[in-house]
Amino acid sequence: MGDSQNNNENYGRQWRQLDAFLFALSHSANRLDGLENVKELIANNNAIPSGDLLTKLIKSSCNCASDPNSRIANRWLQFLAELVAQYGGDLTPEIPKMLPVCVTSLGAISGSVRRASVQLLSACAKVPDSNPRPVLQCVADGIKDSDEGMRTECCSALVTVYSGARYKSPSVEAMMLQDVVVPALVPALGDASPKVVAAATTALDAVRWRAPDTFEASVTQLPPSDQQQIMQRLGQTPKATPKAPQGSSQVLRAGLMSSQSVRSDIGGSSKLIGVDGAEQAYGDENGGDGVVLGFIPGRLIGELQDANNWRVRALAVEELQTLVKELKGPAHVRAHVAGLIQLLLTLLGDVNFKIEITALQTLGDFIALLGQECRPFSRALLQQLAEKLGDNKTLVRQANAKVIQTLMRTLGPEAVLPSL
Repeated sequence: MGDSQNNNENYGRQWRQLDAFLFALSHSANRLDGLENVKELIANNNAIPSGDLLTKLIKSSCNCASDPNSRIANRWLQFLAELVAQYGGDLTPEIPKMLPVCVTSLGAISGSVRRASVQLLSACAKVPDSNPRPVLQCVADGIKDSDEGMRTECCSALVTVYSGARYKSPSVEAMMLQDVVVPALVPALGDASPKVVAAATTALDAVRWRAPDTFEASVTQLPPSDQQQIMQRLGQTPKATPKAPQGSSQVLRAGLMSSQSVRSDIGGSSKLIGVDGAEQAYGDENGGDGVVLGFIPGRLIGELQDANNWRVRALAVEELQTLVKELKGPAHVRAHVAGLIQLLLTLLGDVNFKIEITALQTLGDFIALLGQECRPFSRALLQQLAEKLGDNKTLVRQANAKVIQTLMRTLGPEAVLPSL
């Protein structure tokens, strides 16, 4: 009790002046000097406050960053950017409160205010272990604003923030590009304002040069008319859209009926006879709720077969990855190894690179789980992995290399390298 009281007293003394400083900021004339007072207090304490006092600090700072005086707004935006850069993890819950003033400031007349706003947005998107999606989405929504200047600046800012953001994995970065950045910029190509069109074109071109593989994969998911519009603006010829993506019902079943397994139909359900002769239940034709390959819901197989919706397939393969990660060991799936490996190898042929990457990651997890028990399947695995070494998408080659490394750790380099 005594320690707790002492800590509270120390905290009170440490930040006693902050409340008075923040109260004074309600008057615009006090905001430049007040900023120096706040910065000095934080520097002396080598920390930021917590709880309600931190919330009050951020709210007051955002109000000052909205000041009509561009000098005041600029200085407070810079202060917030410095704060996020230094104390990012502690400020994660407060980041959403900063985003409205950031986007509003992108429409400011002052170029210094606009630059400071982009600086703050970029700092928010770089916070470790934070999700950059809300930051990117906030900027993307600004492209729909009624103000021409706002739309123009948001087009430019979106690619800047996307390029500098910190992502938990390459697949998360790819998802941000595919789900947020490209869909926001494409409609701007048809904007009535030439300035907005030019900004959107420049932004898309910058994304194309920064992440060509991801950009190409994102564009292929768009309607043909949007693909045509993008490529015309960027001076390219659009690639033909695939008639049916790999991973559709026919292709998935074809893969499961490959030379490594023989399917026999029994009473409307399908069985996979693995290389060891063990029967492996595959599920019914309608993707029912029965268990497949020992632990996979039949529903999931149906979703993996959805040829018309890549998002459904992407979520399904992520669920499959989670199921594989949750396996405690190979014992209770031993009879279904051949079928699951063939399922994963088939998913590697999906035209959507996110599905392809997740399937590779899942395959690596399953190989690690099996250990030496994957040796009978090494020939089929290496044949597919060797083909992926020449894939034209960098992210796919990187994910493929990790699977090969897992296989080498499991079976030894001498069992892997001669086949590559």
